[in-house]
Amino acid sequence: MILLLIPLVIFLAAIVQGTIGFGYAIVSLALFSYFLDFREANVIIAVSVLAPLVSAVWTYRGELKIRTLVICLVGAIVGLPVGLYFFSVVNETLLIQATGALIFLLSAEGLWSMRKEIKIETERETFWLWSSVAGVASGFLTGAIGMGGPPVAAFATRQPWSPRQIKVFLLAFSFLTAVLRVGGLATAGWLDLSVLGYCLLAIPFALIGIYVGLKVSHNIDARAFRALTMGTLLLLSLGMIFR
Repeated sequence: MILLLIPLVIFLAAIVQGTIGFGYAIVSLALFSYFLDFREANVIIAVSVLAPLVSAVWTYRGELKIRTLVICLVGAIVGLPVGLYFFSVVNETLLIQATGALIFLLSAEGLWSMRKEIKIETERETFWLWSSVAGVASGFLTGAIGMGGPPVAAFATRQPWSPRQIKVFLLAFSFLTAVLRVGGLATAGWLDLSVLGYCLLAIPFALIGIYVGLKVSHNIDARAFRALTMGTLLLLSLGMIFR
């Protein structure tokens, strides 16, 4: 059953990532927490996401905001080791509940923000302070629970960029932080043969899912899809918190 569920979850998460630019770890963790060891699930997500992200970034490479990406990445490098330390020492149940609470808050905020127009930063699109803060917060969350996309997503969506520029920025940042996290997990000894086997099983479905997501994003209302995703995650997060 697990061998069937892992590809299915990864496929769904990759579709979300390809459609809105983030959400791979959020969707995966929300579902994996019901049938996999939480730390094992984190490793599977961290490794399996690398190949599809490379594919997606290559598709939109010409629209990447490299300067802002570097600033965010430096911030992530600062926050990542602290997050990895928390990942190693904090009780698994507490990690699951804390992750569920964060998913709930982010999903609720995502739904609420759709009710109003977001104020766009037109004068300081690469303002170093806010991009650094977003990077540090994302690095910490990536290390601690493997879910570092939302802080940088909140920053990127407030810039005067096109939807494609926002998407490729989030995809590129997710890829770079995932590489850093895999290196940290390997150093800490979290990569073993059984987990790597699950990763090899998941990678093809991640590639297919993100391809479908990129295609779907051109044909459906991204706002409606985002609302559906956030609403579903809101319900899943309650199960993580109160189960």
